Amino acid sequence: MRFLVFEGFNMRPIVVLLAALALVLQPGRAPAQGSGTSGFQIVDAKVEKGKFIWSESKAVPVAKVIEVTVNVNGVNVVEKRTVIEYAATTTTQGQDLKGLTATDANGKVIGADKLAELLKEPAPVVLVSGLISDKHRALFKDKTVFVELQLPKPPVPPAPPVDPN
Repeated sequence: MRFLVFEGFNMRPIVVLLAALALVLQPGRAPAQGSGTSGFQIVDAKVEKGKFIWSESKAVPVAKVIEVTVNVNGVNVVEKRTVIEYAATTTTQGQDLKGLTATDANGKVIGADKLAELLKEPAPVVLVSGLISDKHRALFKDKTVFVELQLPKPPVPPAPPVDPN
């Protein structure tokens, strides 16, 4: 890959900055269409010792240094460049069973004991953040379990200073 140079101005820092910005803005969950504030994700989950435990795969950025041969003033020069690649990784997370809300495909609440019974062994569930509409619930089979995650509350910004005048 060649980087553009305009009268001594190297575009490489701008390209690296744009790549970093793209990584930061990469979404972690697929948003539910049309609802705006909710999202859902299908994961394998189980209940173990009073905890709801799930595993999810994510693509994480990995920086890798490569050698590239470039022609500088008619001479081939080997340069080292850093490129970003994505590697799949699986993470396991958990939450206390007490604070979760689980529902079936019809929106009917599933109690903690029943959820523990359904998820003795790992099984696919739908993690939900926010409300999920009935038209999206209808996409899943009747035996589907939906679990609402308790997302951390964003910090409250400090109040603006009051002008004494």
